[in-house]
Amino acid sequence: MNFTEKALTISEKIEKSYNIIITSHVSPDGDAIGSMLALHFFIKKHFNKKSKMFIHGGINNNLKFLEGCDTILRYDDRVMEDIIGADLIFVLDLNDLSRLKDAGDAVAMSNAYKIMIDHHLEPKEFADLELLDTDATSTGELIWVLIDALKGKYDKRISNALYTAIMTDTGSFRFDRTTAETHYIVAKLLENGADPVKCYDEIYNQKTVQALKLLGMSLANIDLYNQGRISIMSLRKSDFDKADAIEDDTEGFVANTLSVKGVEVGVLITEREKGELRISFRSKGKYSVREAAAKFGGGGHKFAAGARTLNQEFDDVKNNIIYELDKLFI
Repeated sequence: MNFTEKALTISEKIEKSYNIIITSHVSPDGDAIGSMLALHFFIKKHFNKKSKMFIHGGINNNLKFLEGCDTILRYDDRVMEDIIGADLIFVLDLNDLSRLKDAGDAVAMSNAYKIMIDHHLEPKEFADLELLDTDATSTGELIWVLIDALKGKYDKRISNALYTAIMTDTGSFRFDRTTAETHYIVAKLLENGADPVKCYDEIYNQKTVQALKLLGMSLANIDLYNQGRISIMSLRKSDFDKADAIEDDTEGFVANTLSVKGVEVGVLITEREKGELRISFRSKGKYSVREAAAKFGGGGHKFAAGARTLNQEFDDVKNNIIYELDKLFI
């Protein structure tokens, strides 16, 4: 089944469905939230149908400017009932139901027709239909292609949501997958009401004092390894407490690990409650970090990946990360 055939199948499924669910991964980023909102508004605009959106956990403050964020539900028993009783479920920006945490079990149990729209590598089989392109810059780009294939109409809400999705997942259009096609899509979004100034300002220029204090601490906590080719930024729970900051405040911090001259691979390790460590891996493009993230139970793209660990000592995890990344330069 080619892309056009898949798009038509999706259209038919929406037409025949009455209870539509849209969801994405835990700790949703701009691509996840933007893609959800764009699809939600498209279904309403093009098919005159309602859909419900949910996520496991909260939404970063810098994404709450997007219209419709206040209608995204947090997963609980009531949402679970909606999932079980759904006709159609869209799973966006993930390819493994474990990334939905507890909600993944509800999605798996539901008899609904399941559609996965994603751009990550190594998908797990759970969907009835997969709209998958690992060469795409973002899930937002795939939502745009889907809407375009169905000759859908855009409005400002859809355009801002997709602009945010694509901008954030391309590192503001500087990552290696950014192509002429990417800029063509963005141009179309601008023609249809996307506000690039507002989107950028809301996402990147609205930091709290607490976030800036935490950023200062993170920059002071950068260590270099392997002759300066590996950069690791560390934030312990005590740093969050001292700055009176929260996890959302670390948005974008990992990019600074690659700002050091000579660094090829960067990592941000943040310590959270209950012994949980969040690890973000980044590469300038010469070395893949996806395999290293997989060693810690994570995954992602070749040059941007992540993982989480539980009940492990901070220094032990850091040393293991260094050990895995050292292999890249052998």
